[in-house]
Formats: sequence, C-alpha cells, structure tokens
Amino acid sequence: MPRRSVAPVEEFPPQANSLRYLLPEDRGFRHPALPEHTTSADGMATQYVPNDIRDFILKHIASVAQIEALLLIWSNPEKRWSVSHIATRIYAKETETAKALEGLCINGLLVRKDDAFGLNASEENVAMIGRLKEAYARHLIPVTDVIHSKSRGNRPTPETRGLRRDQ
Repeated sequence: MPRRSVAPVEEFPPQANSLRYLLPEDRGFRHPALPEHTTSADGMATQYVPNDIRDFILKHIASVAQIEALLLIWSNPEKRWSVSHIATRIYAKETETAKALEGLCINGLLVRKDDAFGLNASEENVAMIGRLKEAYARHLIPVTDVIHSKSRGNRPTPETRGLRRDQ
C-alpha cells in the first residue's frame, strides 16, 4: 500500500495549535490534511435513533438514570424492585434513583406499591421499551444525546427532522 504524505508542520498556520480551529465553527481555516467534521451529536441522534423512539424518549425519559431503571425493570417485569436494589444495579445514588423512579411513575411506565416498583406499561409501551433497549444497546451516545437535548431545550420539530406537516 502506498504511503500517504503528511503535510509538514510548518505548512500549518500558527493558529492551528488551538483546538477551536478544528471545530466546525472555525473561521475558515481548513487544511487538507485535517479530517472534515462529519456529523454533530444531533446529527448522530437523527441518524441512529428512529423518530418514534426519539419521541418516546422526549415524552417519557428525563435522565439516563430513568432509562437505566426502566430497562432494568423491563428486563424482569414480574419482579418488584426496591429503590436501593435499583440504585445498586444502575450505579446511582438512592436519591437520584428515587427521583428517576417517581418520574417514571408519573409518566405511567411504572407503578409503585408499598416501597416496590414494577412495570405498568401497555403492550404498545412494552414493545417500544424493547425497541428502546435495542437502540440504547447499539447506539448509546445518540440515545443519551436525545435525553440530554431535553435539558438543553433542543427538541426536534417536524421541520428539523425533515418532516413537513403539510405533507
């Protein structure tokens, strides 16, 4: 295989030592030896997370702790789970876990009886949670980007997803 030539260091402008010149919002500097920016986090989420799963996350999931707890409970729906047991399994503090579980109860995905939590989802939601599990296992970063986009206020609209309401 032929060797690729690499531009000598002196061909790079002095500003190239700053990382900001390597980001997409650079001010026009782009050297042919540097890789092009291929996709943003939002682009990855759009590419790897189907719209129905993204909508489910935006409607029901507010944190990574919630998705981890939901998927754990989904994996064994007959079992009743305590906050401490879930916290241990998802490596989170009990206070964070309790807050995550309460949010899932409010959204109708879990039910709380005494101090134990269990799955309370419709057949449709159970199927969606299964698809969410697959997406989360295969595309962890894009799925978590969708979760974090809620806190950043970057909710995708039909127009930003390439969908048009008038079609």
